[in-house]
Amino acid sequence: MILECEEWQNLSPGARTIYEVLKAGYFRKKDGISNNGELQAKYSDLKKFKGLKNPHTISGCFKELENKGWIKRTWNGGLFRIPNKYKLMGKHDDHL
Repeated sequence: MILECEEWQNLSPGARTIYEVLKAGYFRKKDGISNNGELQAKYSDLKKFKGLKNPHTISGCFKELENKGWIKRTWNGGLFRIPNKYKLMGKHDDHL
């Protein structure tokens, strides 16, 4: 179970929230096609969650997830409010 995973417990609450948002947007069709690598979470949408009101905090949580191997950035957005895209690395999926 994810709650017993030490790596999960060591993530900040904001990072856990962002991971859950990305994971909720993940899908895999029966034919094997997946949107992994195309996942995105806009800052404006994340601001509705407790503890994620500040863009610097949100940015730090994304960096934490990347540095700890939970996600990988696949597309650098930013220009014209285009969000970054991410891939779930699946390193702890056995706990989910």
